[in-house]
Amino acid sequence: MQIFLLRAMDSKPRAFIIGFCALIGGVPLVLAALSGAGAVIVFVLVLWLPLVFAVLKLLRASPSVLVGEQGIILDLPYFRRELSWSDIERGSARILSLKANPSFRFTAMVGAVGAPGYLVGWYTTEGEGDVLAAVSSDEVVSWRTNRGYTVLVSAEDAEALAHAIAG
Repeated sequence: MQIFLLRAMDSKPRAFIIGFCALIGGVPLVLAALSGAGAVIVFVLVLWLPLVFAVLKLLRASPSVLVGEQGIILDLPYFRRELSWSDIERGSARILSLKANPSFRFTAMVGAVGAPGYLVGWYTTEGEGDVLAAVSSDEVVSWRTNRGYTVLVSAEDAEALAHAIAG
């Protein structure tokens, strides 16, 4: 089994996510000033703590693609997917630039987690339909599945991953 690490989130999305959590965390202080402590406790327990744990999982994740004899395992934060070789369209693996391919422009988040510069999960694109993505750079490895969606990942070694999938 070969393990291909995906590119980690760089400092800009990381700063955005941490800033967002800090902003959301400031809401309980405003609530405390305007109302009683009960509203603050409910907000912290119901909304803010789960958000913090979700963000911590995203920040600590080390996403990867495992290529083996049986197929491919996408080990992404919140989204793990196993694909057998029969699920993958042969010859569809390629390296591409998202900026140079407008058909891969993301139009909607279907079930995803993301920040500017880091996208993980299910998206709809302008011309390629549904996409399972783990994207943190312009250069991605892409392959089509027989299940009706495309996979896009930003790999540390994009050439080696595309070659391993192409067989």
